[in-house]
Amino acid sequence: VEVLKLPYSERLSGAPRIAAMALVPAAGSGQDFHVLLRSDLAALSSSLPAPLAKPVGELAALQVDVGFPATGVLTVDGNLKRDLYWNMQLSTATEAWRVDRGAFRFGGQPAALPTQPGLEVRGRLKRFPLDDWLDLGGGDGRRLRARRPRRR
Repeated sequence: VEVLKLPYSERLSGAPRIAAMALVPAAGSGQDFHVLLRSDLAALSSSLPAPLAKPVGELAALQVDVGFPATGVLTVDGNLKRDLYWNMQLSTATEAWRVDRGAFRFGGQPAALPTQPGLEVRGRLKRFPLDDWLDLGGGDGRRLRARRPRRR
Protein backbone atom coordinates (compact mmCIF):
# COMPACT_ATOMS: atom_id res chain seq x y z
CA VAL A 1 0.00 0.00 0.00
CA GLU A 2 2.76 2.45 0.94
CA VAL A 3 4.82 1.66 -2.17
CA LEU A 4 2.24 3.26 -4.48
CA LYS A 5 2.13 6.48 -2.41
CA LEU A 6 -1.60 6.78 -3.01
CA PRO A 7 -3.68 9.40 -1.21
CA TYR A 8 -4.54 8.45 2.40
CA SER A 9 -2.46 5.25 2.36
CA GLU A 10 -1.20 6.17 5.85
CA ARG A 11 -4.70 5.31 7.11
CA LEU A 12 -4.31 1.67 6.04
CA SER A 13 -2.25 -0.90 7.90
CA GLY A 14 -1.58 -4.59 7.66
CA ALA A 15 -0.36 -6.98 5.01
CA PRO A 16 -3.36 -8.50 3.21
CA ARG A 17 -2.88 -11.37 0.77
CA ILE A 18 -3.33 -10.05 -2.74
CA ALA A 19 -3.57 -12.06 -5.95
CA ALA A 20 -2.19 -10.09 -8.88
CA MET A 21 -2.24 -10.63 -12.62
CA ALA A 22 -0.45 -8.51 -15.21
CA LEU A 23 -2.08 -8.07 -18.60
CA VAL A 24 0.64 -7.22 -21.09
CA PRO A 25 -0.72 -6.12 -24.47
CA ALA A 26 0.79 -7.28 -27.73
CA ALA A 27 3.21 -4.82 -29.27
CA GLY A 28 1.42 -2.33 -31.50
CA SER A 29 -2.05 -3.30 -30.24
CA GLY A 30 -2.74 0.18 -28.83
CA GLN A 31 -4.00 -1.37 -25.60
CA ASP A 32 -2.79 -0.34 -22.15
CA PHE A 33 -0.83 -2.41 -19.66
CA HIS A 34 -3.07 -3.44 -16.71
CA VAL A 35 -2.59 -5.02 -13.31
CA LEU A 36 -5.58 -6.84 -11.80
CA LEU A 37 -5.70 -7.24 -8.01
CA ARG A 38 -7.98 -9.42 -5.87
CA SER A 39 -8.10 -9.79 -2.07
CA ASP A 40 -10.41 -10.54 0.85
CA LEU A 41 -8.55 -7.83 2.87
CA ALA A 42 -8.76 -9.93 6.04
CA ALA A 43 -5.34 -8.73 7.27
CA LEU A 44 -5.96 -5.04 6.52
CA SER A 45 -7.30 -2.37 8.87
CA SER A 46 -8.56 1.02 7.74
CA SER A 47 -8.94 4.17 9.83
CA LEU A 48 -10.66 5.98 6.97
CA PRO A 49 -14.11 7.36 7.86
CA ALA A 50 -17.26 5.26 7.34
CA PRO A 51 -18.09 3.41 5.21
CA LEU A 52 -14.42 2.51 4.62
CA ALA A 53 -13.43 1.96 8.26
CA LYS A 54 -12.52 -1.68 8.79
CA PRO A 55 -10.91 -3.74 11.57
CA VAL A 56 -8.40 -6.53 10.94
CA GLY A 57 -10.18 -9.85 10.46
CA GLU A 58 -13.29 -8.48 8.77
CA LEU A 59 -13.63 -9.85 5.23
CA ALA A 60 -14.16 -7.35 2.42
CA ALA A 61 -13.86 -8.67 -1.16
CA LEU A 62 -11.76 -6.29 -3.24
CA GLN A 63 -11.28 -6.20 -7.01
CA VAL A 64 -9.06 -3.55 -8.63
CA ASP A 65 -7.95 -2.91 -12.21
CA VAL A 66 -4.99 -0.50 -12.46
CA GLY A 67 -4.33 0.76 -15.98
CA PHE A 68 -1.26 2.57 -17.25
CA PRO A 69 -2.45 4.62 -20.26
CA ALA A 70 0.49 7.07 -20.28
CA THR A 71 3.61 8.03 -18.35
CA GLY A 72 2.58 9.67 -15.07
CA VAL A 73 -1.09 8.61 -15.42
CA LEU A 74 -2.98 5.76 -13.73
CA THR A 75 -6.56 4.64 -14.04
CA VAL A 76 -7.99 2.75 -11.06
CA ASP A 77 -11.30 0.96 -11.46
CA GLY A 78 -12.72 -1.44 -8.92
CA ASN A 79 -15.20 -2.50 -6.31
CA LEU A 80 -15.33 -3.39 -2.65
CA LYS A 81 -17.86 -5.92 -1.38
CA ARG A 82 -19.78 -5.36 -4.65
CA ASP A 83 -21.37 -2.40 -2.94
CA LEU A 84 -18.83 0.37 -3.52
CA TYR A 85 -17.60 0.94 -7.06
CA TRP A 86 -15.03 3.49 -8.19
CA ASN A 87 -13.34 4.72 -11.32
CA MET A 88 -10.51 7.27 -11.02
CA GLN A 89 -7.74 8.85 -13.01
CA LEU A 90 -4.62 9.84 -11.10
CA SER A 91 -1.53 11.69 -12.24
CA THR A 92 1.83 12.63 -10.84
CA ALA A 93 4.30 15.34 -11.63
CA THR A 94 6.19 14.71 -8.37
CA GLU A 95 6.50 11.68 -6.08
CA ALA A 96 2.85 11.67 -4.91
CA TRP A 97 -0.18 10.65 -6.95
CA ARG A 98 -3.09 13.08 -7.21
CA VAL A 99 -6.71 12.29 -8.14
CA ASP A 100 -7.57 14.30 -11.28
CA ARG A 101 -11.10 13.02 -11.66
CA GLY A 102 -13.09 10.16 -10.32
CA ALA A 103 -16.39 8.69 -9.30
CA PHE A 104 -17.60 6.59 -6.38
CA ARG A 105 -20.94 4.75 -6.48
CA PHE A 106 -22.55 3.13 -3.49
CA GLY A 107 -25.26 0.53 -3.87
CA GLY A 108 -24.20 -1.82 -6.66
CA GLN A 109 -23.94 0.41 -9.74
CA PRO A 110 -20.56 0.57 -11.54
CA ALA A 111 -18.92 4.01 -11.65
CA ALA A 112 -18.12 5.81 -14.89
CA LEU A 113 -15.12 8.14 -15.10
CA PRO A 114 -16.40 11.75 -15.16
CA THR A 115 -15.32 14.02 -18.02
CA GLN A 116 -14.69 16.97 -15.69
CA PRO A 117 -12.00 17.29 -12.97
CA GLY A 118 -13.13 16.54 -9.44
CA LEU A 119 -14.67 13.72 -7.51
CA GLU A 120 -18.27 12.58 -7.90
CA VAL A 121 -19.97 10.53 -5.17
CA ARG A 122 -23.39 8.94 -5.76
CA GLY A 123 -25.58 6.31 -4.24
CA ARG A 124 -27.32 5.49 -1.00
CA LEU A 125 -25.67 4.81 2.33
CA LYS A 126 -26.90 4.34 5.86
CA ARG A 127 -24.10 6.62 7.07
CA PHE A 128 -21.58 8.92 5.35
CA PRO A 129 -19.85 11.38 7.72
CA LEU A 130 -18.99 14.09 5.16
CA ASP A 131 -17.22 16.29 7.73
CA ASP A 132 -14.87 13.42 8.63
CA TRP A 133 -13.98 12.99 4.94
CA LEU A 134 -13.48 16.72 4.40
CA ASP A 135 -11.26 16.87 7.50
CA LEU A 136 -8.86 14.43 5.82
CA GLY A 137 -7.80 17.26 3.54
CA GLY A 138 -6.08 17.07 0.21
CA GLY A 139 -2.66 16.12 1.53
CA ASP A 140 -1.57 19.72 2.03
CA GLY A 141 -2.87 20.11 5.59
CA ARG A 142 -5.95 22.08 4.52
CA ARG A 143 -9.53 20.90 4.91
CA LEU A 144 -11.25 20.02 1.64
CA ARG A 145 -14.24 22.00 0.44
CA ALA A 146 -17.38 20.51 -1.08
CA ARG A 147 -19.80 22.08 -3.49
CA ARG A 148 -23.45 21.83 -2.71
CA PRO A 149 -24.74 18.53 -4.11
CA ARG A 150 -26.89 18.68 -7.22
CA ARG A 151 -30.12 16.69 -7.23
CA ARG A 152 -31.05 14.88 -10.42
